[in-house]
Amino acid sequence: MAGALIDAFGVLYGIRHGETIRLVATRGRAGLDPVGIFASRVRGHVFLTEEDLERFEKNEANVALVISGETGGFFVRDAAGSIETVRSYEEFSLTTSAPPVAVAKRGVVKKRRWYWAASVLLLPLLYFIPNKPPPALALHLNEDAGQLHITWNVPTKAKLTIIDGAHRTSVNIMREQSSLTYARRTGDVTVGIGSLQSRFVGPALPPTVIESERQRIEALQSEIVSMRAAHITGQARLATLQRRLQ
Repeated sequence: MAGALIDAFGVLYGIRHGETIRLVATRGRAGLDPVGIFASRVRGHVFLTEEDLERFEKNEANVALVISGETGGFFVRDAAGSIETVRSYEEFSLTTSAPPVAVAKRGVVKKRRWYWAASVLLLPLLYFIPNKPPPALALHLNEDAGQLHITWNVPTKAKLTIIDGAHRTSVNIMREQSSLTYARRTGDVTVGIGSLQSRFVGPALPPTVIESERQRIEALQSEIVSMRAAHITGQARLATLQRRLQ
């Protein structure tokens, strides 16, 4: 069923020349080595999902190609071995011209001329593969020493809402943003994106230095009020005794 536009994923094959890798096909054949992965989605944005990352690490890939709708992009490791998951090295349109052949060298994708031969690499992505729906929005909370690390798996335009005890905070999410760190105030924090919510329940935080000083001052003020009341009461009793002695 050539031409069927549905989700697909697989391995990229190519040729290695020292530190340089050239992508050739999405199907293995003699003379080609597995060098990366690809993911093709009917709609959405060009980014690496958690499942893409798992396949990327499992295959020890050097490059990933993501196609979403009519837009594609390449993702590569940097010199330190890490990979940007939200923004591709370079996005391209599938409708204006053929995509570039990606050449990776030590985690850097270098620009090359536009080769029509690269269209052969993308044609297998349009064949029928069992449909896999796009990932649903997922929200994860991880706490470390009072810092709440909030992550989500797909780009969204919805606002992020944080309810921390009696405090409520709204944050506008940028298109390329996928995480946020929040310094919690209480042990009960609810985080929501649209209708999706996740709740963190943990121990109350110890008071800060400022809060401790404020509590100490409030205790001293309360003690002063009590001492003044006792002083006034003592003076009244003394006055009563003096009147009786006259």
